[in-house]
Amino acid sequence: TVQAPWRANCFAVYGGGNHTIQDSLCSDTANYPGILIGAEFSSHPFTGTTTIQRTTLNRAGGRFNGGNNGALKVIALQTDLPGLSAKDLLIRESTYAGIQFEGPFQILGADLDNIQNSNAGTVGTLVTGNARGSANAANLVVLDPAIAGLQNDAGSSWTFVRRSGNIGW
Repeated sequence: TVQAPWRANCFAVYGGGNHTIQDSLCSDTANYPGILIGAEFSSHPFTGTTTIQRTTLNRAGGRFNGGNNGALKVIALQTDLPGLSAKDLLIRESTYAGIQFEGPFQILGADLDNIQNSNAGTVGTLVTGNARGSANAANLVVLDPAIAGLQNDAGSSWTFVRRSGNIGW
C-alpha cells in the first residue's frame, strides 16, 4: 500500500524482465501516475512480461512538468516496450486519464483484461499523439469519465483489438 506520495509514483518499473505488481493499493498521488511502466531514464530493455494484477488505484495521476499523467501510464520513451499484462484492476477517480499510452517507441501488444475505470478526470483511456503500437482489451469498463471513454490522438499509429465485455469506450 502506498498513499500520498509527493513527486513520485506509487509503483514504477523502468525496464528489465518479468516484473509483477500485484495485490496492491495506491491512493492520492500528487503529481505522477499511480503505476508507471516506462522505457526511459536509459533503463535496461524490457523482456518477458510485466504483469499488473489485482490492484486498485484511487485518485492517481497528476500534472508535472507541463504534462498530465494517467493513473496507469505506459510510456515507451527510449525503446520499444513489449509484454505488458494488466488485469483485475480498479481505477477510481483518476486526476486525468485512467489509462495512458505514450511513445514515441512502440508499445507492443499490451493486454488489458477485467479493468474497471470509473470517474476519470478527463478520459478513460488516452493514447497520446506520439504513441505507436497496440493493445488488446477485454472487459475494459469505463464509467462516467469527465470527457470521453477513449481519446486516441495517435490515429492509425495505435490499434485497439477489442475483445468481449468492453463498455463505455
